[in-house]
Amino acid sequence: MFGQVSPSAADASLRWLLGVCVAAGLVGLAGSPSVAAEPRIETAAVSMQPRQSRSEWNGIVSAVQESSLTAQVSGRIEQMLVRAGDRVVAGQELAVIDARENTAGTAQAQAQLAQARATQSGAQASWERNQRLFDQGFISKASLDDSATQLATSRAAVAQALAGLKRQSVTSTYLSIRAPYDGVVTAVSAEVGEIAQPGRPLVRMHAPDALRVSIRMPSAQAAAMGAASH
Repeated sequence: MFGQVSPSAADASLRWLLGVCVAAGLVGLAGSPSVAAEPRIETAAVSMQPRQSRSEWNGIVSAVQESSLTAQVSGRIEQMLVRAGDRVVAGQELAVIDARENTAGTAQAQAQLAQARATQSGAQASWERNQRLFDQGFISKASLDDSATQLATSRAAVAQALAGLKRQSVTSTYLSIRAPYDGVVTAVSAEVGEIAQPGRPLVRMHAPDALRVSIRMPSAQAAAMGAASH
């Protein structure tokens, strides 16, 4: 059987229990934050800038100055003095064509000139003699005119022979293939012993100082690039 509790003892126990609860509540409030912290937000400045785009195209790089040196006379190639990749200077000899045929042609032109001059000399003497005979009344005017015509013909033959000899002299300069400017040999397309023909390429070369780039692109992009460059 349980005993009876006095009213004063019950009141004391109740006050003790309330004190414990209040103390526990205060401890809980002291351990928790009173106000929640605000979140931190990072900011950055914004500005407008032009849009940059990148495109790729295939192109060909080539020399601005490029030459194909050809033979201007026929003949056997006697010397090839350069190879692909060699650097050359203006006037440098690159190839030599056999000069024997040209030498024979020069000798023939000289012989024709000598013959034409001999004929002219005879025609000159004949005209002078006929002029004296005409003045003395021994020949007719027609005979004098004939001798004058022969003299004019012989003079024309001399002029033609001189032109032939000069032409042959110029041809002799074609036997030596020379560089027209400073540059680099790109290709050699002939060998010693082969027959050079007029128009046949022997050496290709270019000047490496100035280059150009050829690119094929859509017309719309080409127009846009042209507008942007102005």
